[in-house]
Amino acid sequence: EGATLMTYDYTRDFPTSKTTGYVMAIKLLPQWKKNGHFDVLYHTQGMVTELSRSNIFFFKGDKLITNENNILKGITRMKVLEVAEGIFETEIRDFTLNELRAADEVLMTGTKRRVMPVVKLDDQLIGDGSVGENCKKLLAAFDEFVRAYVEKNR
Repeated sequence: EGATLMTYDYTRDFPTSKTTGYVMAIKLLPQWKKNGHFDVLYHTQGMVTELSRSNIFFFKGDKLITNENNILKGITRMKVLEVAEGIFETEIRDFTLNELRAADEVLMTGTKRRVMPVVKLDDQLIGDGSVGENCKKLLAAFDEFVRAYVEKNR
C-alpha cells in the first residue's frame, strides 16, 4: 500500500557514516507516529538528504533519481541502483523537497525495508496516492536479485 513520511529540516552530524546517533529520530518518533507516518524524511534548506535509517529515491517518468551528498551510501542503495540500471535510466544528484513532492513515484530503501514505496509526504499525496508501476517493477526485480543471491550462496 505504500508508506507515508513526515518531513523535517535536519541533517545528521555525520551523514556519510553509519552511526548509532538516532537522537533526533527518537525525539521525533512520537510526532510522526501520532500523524500516522512510517518514518521521517530529513531535508536541509529545501535539499533532501535521507530518512532516519533509509535512503530515498524517486521516479520522474521512467527515470530513477537518488541523491549524492550528505547521505549514507549503503549496500542496499548500491544494490538497488545496480538492479535498476538494467531496467530504468538512473541519475544520482542532489534534489529539492519540491522536486520530491512533484515526483511521479517515491520509494525508500534499507536493509530491513528493502524497497518500500512511499505514497504521501506530510499531507500531500505522491501521484495519485497509490503504489506506482515503476516501484512495483523495481521491487519485483530487487526481490528476484535477493532470491537469486540467496540461492547461489546456499
